[in-house]
Amino acid sequence: MSAEQQPADDTPSRTEQTLDPRSGVEFAFQSSTSNTSTEPAAPGQAADSGESLPARIERTYLRTRVAALESELEASERRRQDVIEQYERILENWRADASSQDGDQTSEGPLGRLLDGWR
Repeated sequence: MSAEQQPADDTPSRTEQTLDPRSGVEFAFQSSTSNTSTEPAAPGQAADSGESLPARIERTYLRTRVAALESELEASERRRQDVIEQYERILENWRADASSQDGDQTSEGPLGRLLDGWR
């Protein structure tokens, strides 16, 4: 069979096809201005998919800073509570010493007893 007798192939070759990037391709990108979602973003995720990298970095920095400050506050509260408990124990010892001495005053006074208690 000669070339004249073969049926014509109507499909264009790869090089003849139009290379339109919009042909059948659907992108998942949403503009930050067209985002109408009212649901809050999940923790650890950007509130807006179009949020810039510096904004995401700043948000992450602020979250870690808040977490560090909360941790430091908890540690400070524990230290404060320890000091209060220590003071209450010392005060209780003073009262016990005062009641056991039946009114006898030492020459050193409460400060001397406090220092003796720490030794």
